[in-house]
Amino acid sequence: MYQEISSQHLAKLTEGVKVWNNWRREYQDIIPDLRDANLRGATVRWVTLRGAKNLTVQQLCKALTLYEAELDQDHQELILRDHSHLLEDPDKSI
Repeated sequence: MYQEISSQHLAKLTEGVKVWNNWRREYQDIIPDLRDANLRGATVRWVTLRGAKNLTVQQLCKALTLYEAELDQDHQELILRDHSHLLEDPDKSI
């Protein structure tokens, strides 16, 4: 059952930022389970991930960018400390 729920949540996430964030706003009582989320190389910009369960810093750190993603405070702090480049604007020129 957990696998099925997690798969449904992952499918929703792959529909795109707008669809995911609208779904999160519409169904605030659902806590997404992202235990199987493979974020390797993903652009996770402006995505509301706050409150998702079974999402680890290790998963998040595989993303290409987390710029403007809404993260739980503990995740945000760990990524800021150890992987701050993920939180920077990837479009900003150096």
